[in-house]
Amino acid sequence: MPGIELRRQASQEEVSTVTVEEQLDQLERCVEAFAGSVAALDERLFLRRVTTWTARDILAHLIGWNHYIVRGAGQILRGE
Repeated sequence: MPGIELRRQASQEEVSTVTVEEQLDQLERCVEAFAGSVAALDERLFLRRVTTWTARDILAHLIGWNHYIVRGAGQILRGE
């Protein structure tokens, strides 16, 4: 993806010096790039079936799972 730097996972011999802030910045850039890609899709492509799913179906699925992950992470942090 243009403008997106993918980092490889550090091996056991290497020490990762990436800060939480850098990781969050990278995540934000990736989300923005993904949202831009979705926004750039022609409506016909967005609604065209690839298999039994359309791009819209896949996006809705990802949004749904993101909701559950965020909610679950909050529950873990609260000790629930």
